[in-house]
Amino acid sequence: MSYTVIAAAAAARQKRLMEEEEEQLTPYSREALDDNWEFKIVRASTDLFADPQTLQQVVNEEGRSGWELLEKFDNRRLRFKRRRGAGASLYGLNPEIDPYRSHVGVSQTTYKLRLILIMLAVLFALMGMTFAILLVVR
Repeated sequence: MSYTVIAAAAAARQKRLMEEEEEQLTPYSREALDDNWEFKIVRASTDLFADPQTLQQVVNEEGRSGWELLEKFDNRRLRFKRRRGAGASLYGLNPEIDPYRSHVGVSQTTYKLRLILIMLAVLFALMGMTFAILLVVR
């Protein structure tokens, strides 16, 4: 089995585990939903929220659309809440930030492409070293 298939399976399993964890960590009470709150999770492909400055920047950006940080799950996921409709008027003043964005930083596609390119570079380097060793041994 190739390393790419193994890596893809591991990534899919990790994503499934994170989604299951989010379901367990984010139970919304009936009163919270009836009280006109809306919630969202903002994700990053890398450990973007490990950097306190970046974390604060994202919290500030979301705050301009009425979102309040509820909790930081880990260095890749943040949960926010706001009163339903609270950001409608704010969004008109700040059109560069989508109030319903759910991802920041490098996109998943770009992140995966970079990983594939790194794995291919390592593979070609190993093949080149193997070829060089075979030439020396002869």
